[in-house]
Amino acid sequence: MDYVKITGLDELDGLEKKGRKIYFLAGGTDLMVQQKDDLLERESIMADISSLKDLKSIRLENSGIRIGALTTFTEILESRLIREQVPLLFNAAQSIGSPQIRNRATLAGNIANASPAADSIPALFVHEARIRTNLAEYPVNGFFQSVKRSILKNSEMILEIVIPRDEILFRSFYFKSGPRQALAIAKASLAARINTEQDRIKNIRLACGAVGITVIRPVRTEKFLLENKISRDIINHAKDMLRSEIAPIDDFRSTGTYRSGMIAYFLEKALTQI
Repeated sequence: MDYVKITGLDELDGLEKKGRKIYFLAGGTDLMVQQKDDLLERESIMADISSLKDLKSIRLENSGIRIGALTTFTEILESRLIREQVPLLFNAAQSIGSPQIRNRATLAGNIANASPAADSIPALFVHEARIRTNLAEYPVNGFFQSVKRSILKNSEMILEIVIPRDEILFRSFYFKSGPRQALAIAKASLAARINTEQDRIKNIRLACGAVGITVIRPVRTEKFLLENKISRDIINHAKDMLRSEIAPIDDFRSTGTYRSGMIAYFLEKALTQI
């Protein structure tokens, strides 16, 4: 593997012409583990983008909140703008790794790693965020193809994440199940944003993590709950519907049955609090 330090985006074309697999290195909290475990392609290029300081920012514009690709989770947690405008992402960021990991890990890296158990991605799904790269801009719902696979091309690099401004007043929830309180990969997670008027659900967005090959937006459950008044019968029916929309598996970290039960419980918890 060759190591290259990128000082400008104009250098990406030159890397592509070499015809080799490119790995972009930012914080390295995922990539270096994969290299240690010999999971990266041989004869590839590790492109260090940590010098691109223009990609380290959090700013509010008319189009929404724009988070640069090199912004760390610590910087997200320290941002008053994120805490006040995107509390769901703030809550998800709190559950990621340790302080040492959050000091290095970036939001763009969490997305590019394309794990269905990533903590930040369900929050971005319910905020209907967009991913801007050096080649295009994509909706986050549709960005992921499978476990550890996204639609990014070989020389395509995430530049920023755009979270649209929302005039609707939502209540936000992020629930995660892991083997311990901290430093744990999610066995199951649920992000929810719910708006009610006169006890009826007027807007709802849900996203489930670690229960499929990608994060899942359960649209049938959302449509069922829309305009309904929350009751015990409605909650029970919604839980059954939600279970039918996810596809959890058994693996070394948990069982599909446990994951399905936890996702249903998280939905019940959110609706009960509402």
